[in-house]
Amino acid sequence: MTTTYTCREIINTKNLNRILKAKKTDHDTLTELKKMKRRLKNTNQHEIHFCLSKDGEQAGRLYPKRGAVSLQNLKGDVRKALSHDTYTDVDMVNAHPTILSQLFEREGLTCPHLGRYVAEREACLAETGMTRKDAKTAFILLMYGGKPRENATPFMTDFHTELMLNAAAVLDLVRATAPATPPATPTTTTTAAITTDVSPDDVDEHESVPSEPEVHIFPL
Repeated sequence: MTTTYTCREIINTKNLNRILKAKKTDHDTLTELKKMKRRLKNTNQHEIHFCLSKDGEQAGRLYPKRGAVSLQNLKGDVRKALSHDTYTDVDMVNAHPTILSQLFEREGLTCPHLGRYVAEREACLAETGMTRKDAKTAFILLMYGGKPRENATPFMTDFHTELMLNAAAVLDLVRATAPATPPATPTTTTTAAITTDVSPDDVDEHESVPSEPEVHIFPL
């Protein structure tokens, strides 16, 4: 399993300077962009070293070492402005729930609620009474260890219970085969071990798929 890698990021410095000059984005993003500009110096590219976020972790998303600024950390619209002429975005529809459901099924664990969310995501989101974006965020939080809120639907509560039980079962398998002791939070650990972190800004807007992940490739 790859736990480190190094890549080169090519930045559209013309757009970077425009964003910095306009000062229309939030303070934290501007701070990151200023750091990026200093790091680039007089070039349009820099080398980034990635690693796991914590020592001892066996899997999960890789992050820039020593807090280095990277396209990975930026909001989607800013990332698009800085990289649209160089990179192509490869986006898997409904990725995290689909991968989780396939993992559970592979291990012989039943997951009817997760399976329904994968196959009928739009209906599940609509049933919450929230906006589509807020509903997706709510389900993502449940997959990363969050608890159902007071206004959660019965389906969301059952979805959370099912996920916690199955995540704990998967962690038991990990403990039986891995020398190191995994962290204690079942849902967060299991999800991080087989998917990557996600923010509402990064969630795609396409229809869900019933079983196999669908991949969309389009310019940033």
